[in-house]
Amino acid sequence: PWSDRYALADASYRHPERTNALFNTGILAGFFEREGYRFASRHELEPRLNPTLAAARSRIEAFSKERVILVYGRPSVARNAFGLILAALKLWAREYPGAAQWQIVSAGEAFAPIELGPGSTLQSLGKLSLEEYAQWLARSAVGVSLMISPHPSYPPLEMAASGIQVLSNRYANKDL
Repeated sequence: PWSDRYALADASYRHPERTNALFNTGILAGFFEREGYRFASRHELEPRLNPTLAAARSRIEAFSKERVILVYGRPSVARNAFGLILAALKLWAREYPGAAQWQIVSAGEAFAPIELGPGSTLQSLGKLSLEEYAQWLARSAVGVSLMISPHPSYPPLEMAASGIQVLSNRYANKDL
């Protein structure tokens, strides 16, 4: 969030003659360019599926999707819009007659169960091992992962690569 930390980070980018930039995607590099940042040199990496997740995916011939909604939930990280996800899930649980037939789980950060509506609870799985995460990716039919940042965010990409229908968001020049 915009703050003293934001100002210090911004100031560190304002020395193009002394900065060699390494971006984790072209999307993020494009955002910095759009914002007027310049660097002595610029290099871009593109995301690849984690080898453990890729191996798990290759072992599964056909994904057997269950009525599971997998949320990337980190309540302590503002850019992941956890409050917005909760508001949307509560509305969904109230308005969708079949909501109680779905299991709703959250991976990323541990928290107490959250009641969403009659028969619907968001259960935290906390931080998972890559093997556990791969198992949830294989089972889940729907994924929710928001990022209010130009960072590309890997969870929605990992979800999509696992055959999950993903709800994500746009931000600036990023549209996954």
